[in-house]
This record gives sequence, structure tokens and C-alpha cells, in this order.
Amino acid sequence: GWVAEWDYGYPGYRGELAPDVVTLPQILQQHGYATYATGKWHLSNGEHRSRIGPFDSWPTQKGFDRYWGFLEGETNQFEPAVIVSGNEVVETPRDPNYYFPDDLTAHAIQMLKDLRAVDRTKPFFLYYAPGAVHAPHHTKAVDRERYRGQYAQGWDHVREQRLARQKALGIAPANTELAPLNPQVQPWAALTPDQQKMYARFEENYAGFVDNLDQQVGQLIAHLERTGELDNTIVVFLSDNGASPEGDVEGQANGLAFYHFHKTTTAENLTQFDAIGGPSTHPHYPLGWAQASNTPFKHTKRTTHGGGVNSPFIISWPKGIAARGEIRSQFAHVDDLAPTLLEVLGIEPPQQYNGHAVKPMEGVSFAYSLADAAAPSRKTGQYYEMEANRAYCEDGWKIAAYRDGGQAYEEPRWELYNLNEDFSETHDLAVQHPDKVRALEEKWWAAAK
Repeated sequence: GWVAEWDYGYPGYRGELAPDVVTLPQILQQHGYATYATGKWHLSNGEHRSRIGPFDSWPTQKGFDRYWGFLEGETNQFEPAVIVSGNEVVETPRDPNYYFPDDLTAHAIQMLKDLRAVDRTKPFFLYYAPGAVHAPHHTKAVDRERYRGQYAQGWDHVREQRLARQKALGIAPANTELAPLNPQVQPWAALTPDQQKMYARFEENYAGFVDNLDQQVGQLIAHLERTGELDNTIVVFLSDNGASPEGDVEGQANGLAFYHFHKTTTAENLTQFDAIGGPSTHPHYPLGWAQASNTPFKHTKRTTHGGGVNSPFIISWPKGIAARGEIRSQFAHVDDLAPTLLEVLGIEPPQQYNGHAVKPMEGVSFAYSLADAAAPSRKTGQYYEMEANRAYCEDGWKIAAYRDGGQAYEEPRWELYNLNEDFSETHDLAVQHPDKVRALEEKWWAAAK
């Protein structure tokens, strides 16, 4: 329902996983797996993150043998406020050259080394959740310098280039159109020279952060290759949601200003122009670049349109998946991932955990799609709700309601899209098909209840 800072008292809005929700690592532990987690957790209520707990919803109580990372939604990449190892807060290194992503990857690899030093055959599950590319967009100078001058062309051209590349790769259908610009996003040509200069710098810095993430994941993959384990390792790579709007219209040299209701101006940001990405800043890019990151969709994270809920997903298992570089178009949702992995591992989801009944998994395995690109989707319907933004998908049709922050819950009207013909949710068919809207709305309410 929402993030882990607050408990609103309603199911789905408690700020952490319910006790009767069994996690994938808890299941794998019972089947002889070593389970490790590194990086962002953000699944414990904000009141339960102190040094004295309670620890019920910390990683090592939710199925992980070992954990190293941060419990909050984001952290400083040069000097994290808090680093947690297991259930203990550890001292943050006081090193001017310290960079958290390097340390995170080193800890992930060391966990695998420690396992193999003791047990050569025990299977493992590693959850690697870096701070990238969430704000703050903290980057190494060498990474951000690599992209200097590459975004002066602006987000309109970049969106066009990205959609063309997506079509060439087969990720987007050939008839896909770019969604119109989001509210408050102007065409690049309408911006002032100072805005163009500053906005381009924010995106250069963001690109450097993405680049470093690629390097970090590459190190993990290289370790598995060196140890001869890559061929029989299932690697899953995905983002958590669409690109983030908290940078607002003009971007933020200090992204925390957003949470104090201050919209930073370009004039303010320009005073930090040369420092963006470094330790004296806490940067986040403007809304126009968030939409470029969500090409070809509209809206962003915290909405239920394509820009909020469509996530890239890559899976590799050389020994178990014959496909190489292929695209799959069957509909799947993140709650399908655990059932899929359990199916390919030959593990039945448990009905009990430690003698207590558990909530049944709601997902549907998409293992069938790994071997057959033409297999029909088995997911019958999926609902979404986020800050009163709502959506429901079924058989290629989607209704979605976008809520402006000032609107009452019932004010936003339903839009209707035929995803089989309109991948980017550009053509609203609600007026033409009111019966379809009503039918899907009824299913949304049933799922919500």
C-alpha cells in the first residue's frame, strides 16, 4: 500500500510485512539455502529501526542468514547515516575516498566467498539492493565526467532516441507512440539557457550513477564467472518502480528540500553547478528527465500509469533457460517472481511456517514463458493502488486513474487503454467503451476489498 515509514492502521498500510507473510528467503532457508541480503531494506516500520529494535521485521528475522546495508528508503552514498550488519549498527568509515556502492558490492562478494570457504556445494540466494539509482544521485567524478555534454540536446530528443532503440530491440512494439509530456514538463526548446544548462548537468550526473551501477553488477557477475558458478545461477535484474518525481520541475541540488516543501529554483541550483553529484550535494533530477527515464510512458513513480508501474526485467540462467537475448511479452507482476523461482527450483509454497498458518502467495508463476515466447499469459488480473492513484489490468485492457495531489479520492476519472494496441497508454478509450470501464472497476473494488 505505501512505504515503511508510518503505520496507518489499515491492512496493507502497516509499514512492514505482516507476521503471516512468509518470504522467499524464509522458504529457501528451510530447503537448505544460504540466504544473504545486502543494501536497501526499507521494509521495517520507521519506529522499529533503532539500535534496540524491535527486530521482528529486520532482514535476519525475515529469512536472511546475513545482512549488510541500510534500513531506510535512501542513504548518503559517501557517508551513510547508518550501516547495519545483522542486527547491529556499525561505524561508518571516515574515509574521504569512501563510496558506499563499492563497499556494498565488496560485502556481497565476501558473503559468497565466506560460504564457499566452508561449503563448496550449498546453494545460495543473494538479494543485492543498491542505493542506485534512487536519490541522492551521488557519483564518482570519473563516472559523471564521462557524460559531460551528452544531454545538452534535451529530453525531447532523448525520448525519441530511446523509443527508437526500444523498437529496434523489440522491447516496444513498432506502433508505439511517445506519451505526451507530463504535467509541468515543458518542451526543451521552451526552457531558458540557464535551465537547459542546469537540467543537462543533473542528467549527466544521473547517467554517471547508472554507469556505476552497471559496473557494480558487473563485478558480481564476474565473481560468479571466475568461480565457475554463473552457468547454474539464476540472475534476476529489475527496478522497483518508475522514475521518481521528487526532484520536481527544476531539479534539486539538495533533494531533501522536497520533504520540507521547498521547490529549489534553477538560480539556487546553479550555485552548486560544479559540485552536483559530490558529497556537498544531495541531487535529484527534474521532472522532464524522470519522464525520459520512463520512455515511452507518462507519469512517474507514485502513480499507477505506465511510468509508475512498468519496470524493466531481465532474467538469465544459462544452464536452465535455453533462450538467449529474447523478449517476452506475457503480462507479469512483481508478486509473480517468488512463485516462478519456487517452480523452477521444484519447491512447493508452504501452507505453514514454524507451525503457524501463512497467507497464500497471490502471484502466478511465469516459468511457462521462459521456454515459450508465444504462450498465452496466465495472469488473469492485477490491481494497483498508490496514494489514491488506481489501476486494474486484465487481458490487455487497463483502467487507470491519476490523482492530482489536491483531489479528493473519488474525483479522478477512470481512463481506459488497450495495451495490445497501445503500449504507451496514449489513447484513452473510456468514452468509447464505458461498459469495459465499469466491468474492470468492479474487479478493482473486489480486489481492493
